[in-house]
Amino acid sequence: MSDSPQMRNLKARYGVTTERALVRAIRDDIDAECLDPGEEPTPLTVAEVWLDQALEAEYQRIAGGADEPLDAEPLPLTYEAMQGDPIDTYGTPEHEAWLIEMEGIEG
Repeated sequence: MSDSPQMRNLKARYGVTTERALVRAIRDDIDAECLDPGEEPTPLTVAEVWLDQALEAEYQRIAGGADEPLDAEPLPLTYEAMQGDPIDTYGTPEHEAWLIEMEGIEG
């Protein structure tokens, strides 16, 4: 049985190869974000519900055409492709200089 594109994308995102490992990886993320020291780990049944929600969200993301599935070849991102004001484009030298200037004003 082959995986759906949604399942393949989620497995790739979590760096796992099986659904069982994916459920455990999701549980580990939940625990890392939500558990206080000494609390019981999240049950795997709860992680399975989160997996169902993640699969639905991934389905909507792909169906909505927001971007290509993770298994598609990424398009190279060039400055020309961004076609924006360099100050508004994260990661450009102009944007970095603007951030430094804003930190000086606030600080």
